[in-house]
Amino acid sequence: MNDDAVGAGVGETSQDGVISRKEALFVAVDRAPVTGRFLLSFDCEGKWGMADDPSVIGQHPISNTSIRWAYELIFKILDQYEVPATFGVVGLFASDYERFRLIDDELGWEGLYEDWFRFPKEAFRERNFEGWFFPDLVNRIRTRGFHEVSSHGLTHLPFQTPLVSEKLVECEMRRMNELMKTKGVTLRTMIYPRNQIAYTDLLPKYGLQGFRECDLQNTAYGSKFAILRDELNLLKRSEAESKRTYPVPIASGIFLNWRHGPRRLIPRRATLQRWNHVLDHAQKSGGVAHLWLHPHNLITARDQADLFERCIEMVAQRVKNKVMTVMTLAEYCTSVSNGTSKSENI
Repeated sequence: MNDDAVGAGVGETSQDGVISRKEALFVAVDRAPVTGRFLLSFDCEGKWGMADDPSVIGQHPISNTSIRWAYELIFKILDQYEVPATFGVVGLFASDYERFRLIDDELGWEGLYEDWFRFPKEAFRERNFEGWFFPDLVNRIRTRGFHEVSSHGLTHLPFQTPLVSEKLVECEMRRMNELMKTKGVTLRTMIYPRNQIAYTDLLPKYGLQGFRECDLQNTAYGSKFAILRDELNLLKRSEAESKRTYPVPIASGIFLNWRHGPRRLIPRRATLQRWNHVLDHAQKSGGVAHLWLHPHNLITARDQADLFERCIEMVAQRVKNKVMTVMTLAEYCTSVSNGTSKSENI
């Protein structure tokens, strides 16, 4: 039984219980209403996601070349399967060194930023800018025509860091809005840095309709045993629709297994079966199947790009069979706020 046999999402199997990619194209589909919803989000941060790690100073697999390779491959896959996504962008990552200097001049004196900028500034003093800046990223996202640019914070400073104040969070949100407007973007959703959710009451003030929730147990902050157990849960379910309408807590989603270090031991097939079950459950229950990852995971993990494409292919097949609707995070928030998510194909 090979990976190609996973996930037609149409509820029929051959004699040995397997549906191949080719067979799936010809399976009759039950004429049930479209109920399953799929969301895809990326945490776009480059090295800013690990700014407090001294390893970013020296040689590192995340470089300007490898970053562009990863994003172009993602764009190619999403274009091929016509799947829109939400790209949560760190403001500094989508800028350049000159913009960093301006922000450092304005905020760098603050103790928290002084610590957060410590290793990046050491790298910059050595003229090492690899993996820190992707100034045309927002334009690359927008020119595809159907993706959303979301906020992943101005600097990627986690908002649950001790001594982070409401004033500091407001400053980040305001500066991020100003920066994105220079790139022609009005932000509508928030993906919190490191999933550290805080001050959600401020979001409406800055035009943000919703935020991606966090399943704390299954993040880097949870136990390694719990994470492993969840990754091997082949009966994983989709999530229920949000009840709160403003700001909307968006389903926390499933982190696509990063096939690096000990996570490489998780069979690729198990990841695909788990994701297939999530999609099946969303289709049958009207739930939300939300997949998220870091684009740079494609650089640092074994066969990650192929794993990602297989997951997207499963979604695209369901969309083709009219049993799944794909939304950006902003579209999902609008549908929840309007009470239309269960009945409209956005």
